[in-house]
Amino acid sequence: MRWPATTTLLIAAAVVASAVPARAGTKLGKDEVRGFQYSIEDSFEQVLPEAGSDDAHVAAVWEDRAPEYRDVYGNQPTLKIIWTVRPKDDASPAADRELPAWARQFPREMQEQLRERMAGTKEMLESETLESDLNALMHRVEFLFGPYKPFAERLAEQEKPKTIRTKSGQELRILEVNYHEERPEGTDATWWLWIAFTEIETETETLELGFYGYADVKFAKNVFRKQFERVVKSFKMREFEAKEAEAGGSHVVGETDSPEAKRVAEFIKKKALPGWSTRRTPRYLIVFDDDVDPALVTEVATELEALRAHVLVPLFPASAQPDAITLVRICDSRRQFLEYGAPKNAAGFWSRARGEIVLNQREDVLPVAYSMAFSAQLDHALPGVAPHAWFSYGHGDYFAGYQFQSGEFHRRPFRWRTDTAITAKSRWAKGWARGPWSGDAAARGPMLDLRTWLSRDAQQFRGRNLWGIPAATNSALAWSFIYFLRATDDPAYGQVLPRYFERLSALSAAARDADGGALSEEIDAPERSAWAGLALAAALDGVDLEQLEKDWLAHTWEE
Repeated sequence: MRWPATTTLLIAAAVVASAVPARAGTKLGKDEVRGFQYSIEDSFEQVLPEAGSDDAHVAAVWEDRAPEYRDVYGNQPTLKIIWTVRPKDDASPAADRELPAWARQFPREMQEQLRERMAGTKEMLESETLESDLNALMHRVEFLFGPYKPFAERLAEQEKPKTIRTKSGQELRILEVNYHEERPEGTDATWWLWIAFTEIETETETLELGFYGYADVKFAKNVFRKQFERVVKSFKMREFEAKEAEAGGSHVVGETDSPEAKRVAEFIKKKALPGWSTRRTPRYLIVFDDDVDPALVTEVATELEALRAHVLVPLFPASAQPDAITLVRICDSRRQFLEYGAPKNAAGFWSRARGEIVLNQREDVLPVAYSMAFSAQLDHALPGVAPHAWFSYGHGDYFAGYQFQSGEFHRRPFRWRTDTAITAKSRWAKGWARGPWSGDAAARGPMLDLRTWLSRDAQQFRGRNLWGIPAATNSALAWSFIYFLRATDDPAYGQVLPRYFERLSALSAAARDADGGALSEEIDAPERSAWAGLALAAALDGVDLEQLEKDWLAHTWEE
């Protein structure tokens, strides 16, 4: 079951668990960032947070994946812990306030996003609460919980308030939906929902602490009701003692005192989940499920490091973030990959907000890893800057075709794109008209030309364009265009891509703060979006576009 996402921010930083047993049959869950711990049954597995989700208020999600508890829709008994911090009305403006300690470790861009949310409207703040989660859940899955009724209304109907007390003394109120000692007959409301919640006040903020769990009604009384109660009773808020960063072994590579190395050490100490291991290279931290083939981990680590050093950095030097260490997560299964927030049809993805490449253990993972490594390097080289989609997507597929042989990389056509590219270029050569394409020349409107196609914005590239070209076709065309420009012997054509990148890099560097870090706050989004157009104009200066278009369309990329 999927949960509603709100803003891309903090979930990964807070979800931390330990496999140290708290007592027989349980394990200890810890959140060292927020400062609490609890015990949970060994049968529960912690679900990876979604890389692209922005549940800043979600502290942990656990599932019991035993087959006997799964329903026909694939739903499993689940427990979720909510931690929402809301500034009080009389608190100082968010822009002037210091971020909470648990948020200060994030990149500057993410901290600014959090400040914006903290300074937002009351409605924005209230969209990330236990109540909003529960209402979304009950409204979306009425087939499990019965006709929708808002949480506040159900709470008002409760005849006698029930409470439960945690180990550190917090008293939480309890509400249950569809609780029955035996599963009722003749009803679709076959799942039970258990909720515990309270608010803790400070001088400047209100902290909402919430738990909710759900399972099939038939398992409520004798299994999960008791388990959920035990988790809440074991909950304890505390300050965790700082641990020394792990020293020695494979985690210490290069300069250990650099900010990036310290960031990696903090990740290993606070954010690595049980059942996952890590491996350091000079510029990557590989995080992998313990069920991932170790040989695959070695292959990914070795080849990404070589690709970065010998191919990516020479082409796309990162003056803004030259020492960046990129996180690479390798999931052991398609299910785990999708749970982590992967787009449905993706083979891998790059999460800019978290600086993380996410891969799935599969036979063809290396081309995907190469493509994502390019995306990461481009963001390190041009942070906060958006090149044209043809440049980004085309290069991603271009590097995906590389092959690593005898310690060296060799350019090869990316076979995932060749067939589509052949068909698309053939159609382009005949004339790609606005609206439905017609073989009748008299019925066609204005034809698509190279300059127009190169000027497309991201939405147009993804399919919202007047020529009806779908995203996959645009990607194939972009790959073939990049391949042609990288393989050509024509000196004029060979300068198009370097000039494009160099112009963007110069614009970005000139707009940065004195320390060369974040873009100046005086540079707004419209100005940044215009940079790609300036870079394209510089790249095409002096180039015969009509001849370039003909030569590209005729190119077969077989060297």
